[in-house]
Amino acid sequence: ALFSALIAWAVLTHLTAPLLALTQYIKNIAERKGIQKPAPIISGDEVEPLALAFNNLLDDLAQQKAFSENLVKCSAIPTFVIDSKHKLLVWNLACEELTGIKSIDILGSNGHMDAFYDKRMQTLADIAVDEDFEELASRYSIISESLLIPNGWHAEGWIKNLNGHDRYLLIETTPIYNNKRELVAAIECLQDITE
Repeated sequence: ALFSALIAWAVLTHLTAPLLALTQYIKNIAERKGIQKPAPIISGDEVEPLALAFNNLLDDLAQQKAFSENLVKCSAIPTFVIDSKHKLLVWNLACEELTGIKSIDILGSNGHMDAFYDKRMQTLADIAVDEDFEELASRYSIISESLLIPNGWHAEGWIKNLNGHDRYLLIETTPIYNNKRELVAAIECLQDITE
């Protein structure tokens, strides 16, 4: 009986090892411990199709993320995105052109606050993240809540010495929420309508 139990344990351990490995891999990704690359499961049993399906989901997710990032990065409208801690996530090419500041020089920082003003000041996106709207009237000539986007803001005003020129900008910002309605980011779009 003991010998049979040891053989059964060894067989079950061998059979469940791929499922346990896949479970641990998924758990590590969920806890942001694992790198999102294909799950290394080649077992030849029922677990392998699960691992392949999971790998396909990861691939689809990566493609959707890349597509979403490229929508902003390739936009002809100067656009940037900050997270809830005011760190810069996206600074597109049009924003580089408008400000003269390369994304590589400020991504991951809060340097966007220095790009538009001669002293450190929060942008409209920063103000939307903090929900501190008291000083808006003193900073912009026109300010209003967006008519199209809930919790969005519209502002217009002169920005002095922006990349060597005084510019009249139309600014739109929108906070971005996750599915739990927690604020995770804000996007700001700028249009130079000086002429």
